[in-house]
Amino acid sequence: MKVGLPENHGLPSDVLSSVELLPRDGGTAFLTDIQHEALQAGIGTGKSVLISAPTSTGKTLIGWWAIASSLAAGGRAIYLVSHRALAKQKFEEAQRLFLGGMLGGDRAAIVCATGDGVEDASGRKTNAPMTAKILVATYEKFLGCLSVGGPPRDLTDSTFICDEVQLVGDPHRGQNVELLLTLMRRSGWRQMVGLSAVLHEKDAQSLANWLGVALVRNPTREKALKLECRAPDSTYQITVAPGKAGDIEEDLRRRERATNRIVDEVLAKRNQGPVIVFCMRVDDTYNLCREWIDAHPACQAVTPPDGLELDEELRRALACRAAFHNAELSEEERIFVEQRIARSEVDVVYATTTLAAGVNSP
Repeated sequence: MKVGLPENHGLPSDVLSSVELLPRDGGTAFLTDIQHEALQAGIGTGKSVLISAPTSTGKTLIGWWAIASSLAAGGRAIYLVSHRALAKQKFEEAQRLFLGGMLGGDRAAIVCATGDGVEDASGRKTNAPMTAKILVATYEKFLGCLSVGGPPRDLTDSTFICDEVQLVGDPHRGQNVELLLTLMRRSGWRQMVGLSAVLHEKDAQSLANWLGVALVRNPTREKALKLECRAPDSTYQITVAPGKAGDIEEDLRRRERATNRIVDEVLAKRNQGPVIVFCMRVDDTYNLCREWIDAHPACQAVTPPDGLELDEELRRALACRAAFHNAELSEEERIFVEQRIARSEVDVVYATTTLAAGVNSP
């Protein structure tokens, strides 16, 4: 962690005066190492960079700084994400950070574009997403927006935040992302900021070279992470702490391997939730949640907001401090579950990757 801002950081006054956009400790800026290095590399002054750092090191805030700098300079910004759920989250976050201040309350200035449709912050549908001051979009949807009327000619007034930019290497979606990045690069940009937590050094440098941007990479994890693998006759553990990784330890004792018994074990040890169980199939989210409900009685009331038709099985699960989260839920139901998680009203949630992509919970 770093105390204070580097010289010539370039951050606009709206960032310096914001509690949400500038973390503080005792009134002084308090940044993660990668955030400090990004400012040294010129994020606040319009330099294009690829940021490579582990999860929960504050990469998203770096993206918001670039957007704030673009707005302060009279430009616009496009925040590209990998999933619809993540686009919805960033859309809400952008409204909270910029709508009342830098955008003067203009709800038409923030637009979200996904496969579900294109709408501004007032909920109105729009057919002109490229005129927004802040556009949050999935990669494929933005490629569609950009291709209307032929290839773009000039994007030099735009700052691009490319979250999960390693998607360019995905065997299924990477071709579209590569095409989009190629169009963006040919059309120019005011600034481009790529964000990734999983790029190896060689891959990160190759991608930065192809994009024509500087690489800012810090592989140091700022929070400890414990990994555990349970085999039939033994358990393997390793702890990755800031700046170092421990040795793999083997415990020859047999440990519980049934999913919900492990959940009970973790909850008893930590005395707090939530535990997130990521499932490979949608059916697993339902089946494991039903198993939990059968073993845990209802202990709290569940009152959805007016207008929300809550699935009865989901209501029953929430009453038992559990939930499932998958693409079969409506957007309103997913948001309701995420709100309950944030309020510590859920001990365990069984989810597909919709939750991994949609909730910023390091």
